[in-house]
Amino acid sequence: MKKKIAASAICLILIMTLLCALTACSLFYSGTPQRTPYYIDISQVEDSRVASIVANNNIASCVRVLSTFRNQALPSAGTGFFISEDGYVVTNRHCVVKFASTGTDLPSANNPDEKPQSVKKYEVVTADNYVYSAELVTYSLTADIAVLKIKNTVIDSIVGAPNTFDPVTFDSQDELFYGDRLYTIGNPNNMGLIFTELSVGSPAFKLSSSDKHNTIILDGNTNHGNSGGPLINCQSNVVGLIFARITTASPDFKDEIYGLSCALPAQVVTEFLKNNNIPFNEYEPAPAPSGDAQQQ
Repeated sequence: MKKKIAASAICLILIMTLLCALTACSLFYSGTPQRTPYYIDISQVEDSRVASIVANNNIASCVRVLSTFRNQALPSAGTGFFISEDGYVVTNRHCVVKFASTGTDLPSANNPDEKPQSVKKYEVVTADNYVYSAELVTYSLTADIAVLKIKNTVIDSIVGAPNTFDPVTFDSQDELFYGDRLYTIGNPNNMGLIFTELSVGSPAFKLSSSDKHNTIILDGNTNHGNSGGPLINCQSNVVGLIFARITTASPDFKDEIYGLSCALPAQVVTEFLKNNNIPFNEYEPAPAPSGDAQQQ
């Protein structure tokens, strides 16, 4: 009789154990979220030397931009980068343009055709500290973009200086996602070119309902003087143009915001360059292999 009771108890324990195991498995699989299309396996994370490679690939393309306006003793300092071998430089409008009526980089609403103030000089300083005089070529009133051009006579007159430049390559088709790792090279407080690592806080954000373009929101350290710097991906291509830091959420919200900055998408910049017939390099992905090649 005792043997039968013991056997029954063992069977009951086995059945209960099996039921608990099945219940646990059911809960695990029903509660596990499915991978999104953007999931990247940990084995595919970037090599630790990527940042160093990106920095060294792009440092020669970046410059300090110094603008000395009339009635201004010291120059305003920003950043820019070469987009052509003959010395075209992209930067921000607010780094190189000022209107007398407003004291800002935008004209008065009552006089939209106002011409900007003349400047004493524009200077472009390369990573190896060659200083070139430049002139303003064009600027946009709808996006914070401007283009300078190093004067040809200056290129020929600086002994030992390069007479061609190392342009960046734009990638206007690179789709950004939350958390993507990006980089910039800037001139904070005119202390020289500094490399900074950033991440995407929001890939397509509307700062204002009147904006005609999206803005890339970035998490990371950018400072006064970083304006006009390139936003660079892990393939060393430019995917945006740094143009501002966010300090407050709105005029009605006075608390300061720290560590967020803004960039124009590369597509906004390249469309502006195309519309103004300014040369630049653009990344072209390798064509996908044909069906026959895939089968071989």
